[in-house]
Amino acid sequence: MADITLTASMRSNLLSLKNTTDLMGTTQERLSTGLKVNSAIDNPSSYYTAQSLNNRANDLSSLMDSMTQGIQTVKAANEGIEAITSLVEQAKSVANSARDVTDAEERDKYAARFNEIRKQIDALAKDSSYKGINLIHSSGTQVDADTLKVRFNEYMGEGVSTSIEVKGVNLVSGSSTGGTIDYGLGVNEIDVDAGGASSWGAKADAVAKEGASFMNGTTFQAATDGTIVAGTTYYKSDGNGGYTAIKGSEIGTGSFANGGKFEGVDYFTINAAGNAVDGATVKENDFVKDAAGNYTKVTAETLSSMKVNGGSASIDASLQEVENAVAKLREVASDFGSAYSIIETRQDFTENLINVLTEGADSLTLADMNEESANMLALQTRQQLAINALSLSSQANQAVLSLF
Repeated sequence: MADITLTASMRSNLLSLKNTTDLMGTTQERLSTGLKVNSAIDNPSSYYTAQSLNNRANDLSSLMDSMTQGIQTVKAANEGIEAITSLVEQAKSVANSARDVTDAEERDKYAARFNEIRKQIDALAKDSSYKGINLIHSSGTQVDADTLKVRFNEYMGEGVSTSIEVKGVNLVSGSSTGGTIDYGLGVNEIDVDAGGASSWGAKADAVAKEGASFMNGTTFQAATDGTIVAGTTYYKSDGNGGYTAIKGSEIGTGSFANGGKFEGVDYFTINAAGNAVDGATVKENDFVKDAAGNYTKVTAETLSSMKVNGGSASIDASLQEVENAVAKLREVASDFGSAYSIIETRQDFTENLINVLTEGADSLTLADMNEESANMLALQTRQQLAINALSLSSQANQAVLSLF
C-alpha cells in the first residue's frame, strides 16, 4: 500500500519472510508429492526426459500382458501334449498286450480299447485351448492350425524383429489323406466289423518266411520230351514228396522219354509261373524251397507248424504307428519348449528394461525425502527468526508512543 510507509529494515525483514514462505511452499509440495520436478516449470529438461522414459515404460508394460498370455497359451498346449503322450503310451501298452496273446476274442477286446484311447486323444487335443487359441488341434488341415503371435517391443518398422509366431500343429490321432504324420499323429483306427471281430484277431495263416520261395497251389511239372540241357536245374523225386535239385550236367547227356523218365528216375522242372513272393500265404500241397534249393510238399502237419498269428501283422503296424506318434509328440514338444523359452526370456528382459526406464525417470524427478525434510526444518527455523527480526524492527517505531 503506497500510503503506508515502512522502514527499510521492516521491508527487508518482510521480503526475507516472503522468500522463506515461498521456499516452504516448494518444500511442502515436494514432501507431499515425492517429486522434485512436478511440472515443466520446475525443470523443463528433466521433466520431458522423464516423461519420455515413463511413456516407453508404460508401452512395454502393456506388452508384458501379451507375453504373459502367450506363455500361458504355450503352457496349455504343452499340458495337452504331455497328456496325449500318456495316452499314446497307454495305446502302446494295449497293443503289446494284444501281441502277447493268441486268442482272437482277446485281441478283439484289446482292439476296442485301442480305438477308445484314440477317441480320447482327439477329445484331449480339442480341449487344449487357451483364450480361443489351440496350438495342437484344428478342425481343418495343418494349414488351418492356429498361430500364436506375441509382440516383444513397441517398434513397428519393417525389418525389425518385433514378435514371435508359434505355428500350431494338428495332433489328432489319425493322419492326413497322404498318410503322413505331418498332419495328425498317424495312429489309425483298428478295423472292427459289426460282430466285433477286428483285424487284430484275424485268422492265423502260414506265410513264406523271409528269404524263402515256394510254388503256390501247383505241383512240379514233368519235363517234356527232349534233350537234357546242361546248366538247367531239374528236380529228382526222393519218393517222400520232396524233390532234390540237380543240374542237367549232373544227370548226364542224352534224351528222356515222355514223363521225364531217364534211366528209370523221374525228373521234373519247376513251373516258374507258380513262384510266389515272400510273405504270401502258404497252403497245403504247395512246394516250399529249403536252404539247399530243394522243394518239399507242404502237408497238414508242416502247415500247422508254419502258421503265424493272423493279427500280428496288423498289431505290429499299429505299434509302429504309435512309435511314430511318440516321436512326433517329442518333436512338437521340443519346438514349443523353444518358443516358450524365447517368450519367457523376452518377458524377463522387458521387465528389467521397464525397471531401468523407471529408475532413470525417477532419478530426474524424485525428491530426496531426507533432504527435503531437513530443508523444511531449516526453513521453519528461518521463518521463526524472520518473524522475530520483524518484531524487533517494529519496536523502534513503537518507541514514539512513549512520547504521548
